[in-house]
Amino acid sequence: MTEFLWFLTAVLLHELGHILCARLLGIPLNGCSVRPCGALLTFDFSRTSYFREGCVHLAGAGTGILSAVLALRIFGEPAEVFAGISVVLAAVNLLPVRGFDGGGVLHCLLSAVLPPELSEKICRTVSLTVLLLLWTAVLWVELRVRADAAMLCFVLYVMIFQTEIVNFT
Repeated sequence: MTEFLWFLTAVLLHELGHILCARLLGIPLNGCSVRPCGALLTFDFSRTSYFREGCVHLAGAGTGILSAVLALRIFGEPAEVFAGISVVLAAVNLLPVRGFDGGGVLHCLLSAVLPPELSEKICRTVSLTVLLLLWTAVLWVELRVRADAAMLCFVLYVMIFQTEIVNFT
C-alpha cells in the first residue's frame, strides 16, 4: 500500500510540474482526465512556439527527477522507493511515443524543422516502432525471467491507448 501512495505522489508531482511550467509560460490548461496508468493533461499550444511547448512536455519528467534527488538528499534511505518510482515514471514518460512527454518533445523538434505532414508521419512511425520494440522486450523478459504479466498488460494498454490518440494507418 505504501508503494501505491508513493506512486500517486510521484504522478501528482509530475503533473504539477507540467501545470506549473505551462502557467509560467502563459499556456492555458484545457482539461485533465485520469487514466488507469496516470493522468492526461491537455493544453492549448495553438498560440505558442514549439520550444515553449517542448518545455511543458519536459517539465513533468524534470519535476520527477528533481523531486527524487531532493527526497534522497533530505530523507535519505526512507525515500528510496519514492525516488525510484519518480525516476522510472520520468523515464517511461520520456519514451518517444505519442501521448507520452517524449512523444510531445519529438513532435515539437520535428515540427520546428519539417512540414506538418512529414512530422506527423515520422512521429507515428517512431511511436509504433518504439511500442513494438517495448512489447518485444517486455515479452522476452517475461518469458525468460518470470511469469508475471503486469508489464505485458501495461504495454498492451499503452498500445491500445495510442490507437485512440494517433491513427497509425
